[in-house]
Amino acid sequence: MRFSASLLVLLSALAASAQNGTSGAIPSPTDTTTNTITAPGVSTPAPTPTPSASNMPTGGVTASAPSATASTGPIASNIPGLNSSVALNANQVATLQAGCQALQQIYQPLGGSNWIMNTGWTSTDMMSCCSWVGVGCTRVGVVNKLELPYNNLTGSIPDSISSLTSLLKIDFTGNKLSGALPTTLPQLASLKILTLDENQFTGPLPDALTQLVNLTDIHFRNNSFSGGIPTSWLQSSIITTIYLSNNQLSGSLPDFGNSTALVTLYLDGNKFNGSIPTTIGGAIELQTLNLRNNSLTGSIPDTIGNLGNLQSLSLGNNQLTGNIPTSLGNLHGLQTLELTNNQLTGNIPTELGNLANIQRLLLSYNSLYGPIPNVFANFQYVQMLQVNWNQLDSAFPSFSAPPRLAYCRVSQNVFQSCPPDNVLNDPNSFAFQCGLNCNTPPAGANATQSDAVGAKALVGGSYLTYVSALATVAVVALCQL
Repeated sequence: MRFSASLLVLLSALAASAQNGTSGAIPSPTDTTTNTITAPGVSTPAPTPTPSASNMPTGGVTASAPSATASTGPIASNIPGLNSSVALNANQVATLQAGCQALQQIYQPLGGSNWIMNTGWTSTDMMSCCSWVGVGCTRVGVVNKLELPYNNLTGSIPDSISSLTSLLKIDFTGNKLSGALPTTLPQLASLKILTLDENQFTGPLPDALTQLVNLTDIHFRNNSFSGGIPTSWLQSSIITTIYLSNNQLSGSLPDFGNSTALVTLYLDGNKFNGSIPTTIGGAIELQTLNLRNNSLTGSIPDTIGNLGNLQSLSLGNNQLTGNIPTSLGNLHGLQTLELTNNQLTGNIPTELGNLANIQRLLLSYNSLYGPIPNVFANFQYVQMLQVNWNQLDSAFPSFSAPPRLAYCRVSQNVFQSCPPDNVLNDPNSFAFQCGLNCNTPPAGANATQSDAVGAKALVGGSYLTYVSALATVAVVALCQL
């Protein structure tokens, strides 16, 4: 009975405790806080919070708290070539080491032992390549530039260069590299600028370069590439700059069609033939077009006048025929117009007077006739003007020289008359500054027109040269006495 009474007292106490909401001595099964005995100087770890239903992952599996691992925490600092304050984590270190190893794989194939400068490239430290000569890296050690111009690189570019997938720029200008371009180049997905000028590369231009979705600049001047230029290059929505001067390229120029990105195009010094396609007028962003020193035929298309952003047009040393299009007068931003050494005929169009920004107007060695347009007097910025070796046959104009004219050629034409003496002797006149010589060439078997520097000679805007030419004529005349 005494035991039963005691049991009743205990049960009553527990009931009273539950009604008052106070904790009993029985711990909750979800309470993970423990009293931990710690050694002196060792801090007690913070309790791990109990996951609630709201942060339980799908499927009822408890999400584990992220832990600090070697992949996120810094493990290396004071990396050669990087800022001393930069510390790399494990992933970044692995990327840097892979970049250094990839660089060493191209060292020997490119004749590295004979480079003019190869500082660092023989290092065995695969975390030091950001300090190697010609190598550029991001702030965290990703190799993104390879610039080794004029450094005596030889051989062919190896396929392994594609391992440097973060490269933004390659510059191998002025070396002795040869062979075809590696087929793995399209794997350099980050590449923006590819410069291989002044080497000995051969083979066709790879159409696959347009797979490089970030590539904007192609510089392949002074090599021996052959075949045509891929249409995809000209119609790319990314490529803005193409330099292909002085190669062995041939065939017809491709359709310019949708060349809405192209800003600069150099195709001079090749073997292109056929006519300039009329679709060139669609390349509305073009600022520089150089097609000189080819074998182009036919007329200059009127559609070039649609290129409102054009600043330089060079079509010299071809076999172009017909008239100079009047539409060229629409190119108000044009600074250079070079049409020398073709077979152009007709008058010099007065519409060229609309070229308010022209600095170099070169029309020599054609079959142009008629007058020098008086509107040329309106040029405010022209520095070089050449119309020599044509059939210009009207009276030589009497207008004042453009204010910035420094070099002028008007000889070897058939002007019918000269300006009056007061114009000829006026240092500000166009005739004077072009060194127009209206004297009749001396007679005699040895006194040719060239001896007299032409009946309408030019001295390049230099009065001193003009006087020298007259002195030469006088000496020739004296020798005949």
